[in-house]
Amino acid sequence: MRIIIILLFFALQAGTSQSQDLNKTESNTDSLSLYLFLLDDCPICLNYTVLLNDLYTEYGSRINFQGYFPNFSSKPKKIDLFKQTYHIEFPVQTDYYKEQAKKWNAQVTPEAILYNNTTKKIVYQGRIDNKFVRIGKRRNVVTEHNLVNAIELTLESKEVLSSYAEPIGCFINYSDNITRNK
Repeated sequence: MRIIIILLFFALQAGTSQSQDLNKTESNTDSLSLYLFLLDDCPICLNYTVLLNDLYTEYGSRINFQGYFPNFSSKPKKIDLFKQTYHIEFPVQTDYYKEQAKKWNAQVTPEAILYNNTTKKIVYQGRIDNKFVRIGKRRNVVTEHNLVNAIELTLESKEVLSSYAEPIGCFINYSDNITRNK
């Protein structure tokens, strides 16, 4: 009888240990957000829509995705058309007044910001990969997958060695001075 009780005790302990590890994993991944700054008529943004959809399919259950359109010309109808045309499944919204763009110091579209909500720190900011050398000049082969590497390392609780990579794309216009009526 004693042996059965001891075996039950160890079995229960092993089950508890596994569920604690599972909860730890869930809290780590639930604390990540990926903010994507986009522009509906930026050719480089359009070029990344398939990859962004793939990233959402791969990581959307573990990372909170949010797309922002920091351009006053990106009205809801244009954003909806962009979502429909490019089959964007992650949430997107306008950022007319550039509140989010200013908060995260985004300068270019597309620009990605991977943020750890638990530590309140930006894990990675910048380009998605090195497909573009400059506006109008593409590489034949992508050799650096900056955003994917940052996501993978973060999900594995490893340090992201390069937390910034210069984004290439369409500049966010901060000179339009549009403000929200308060």
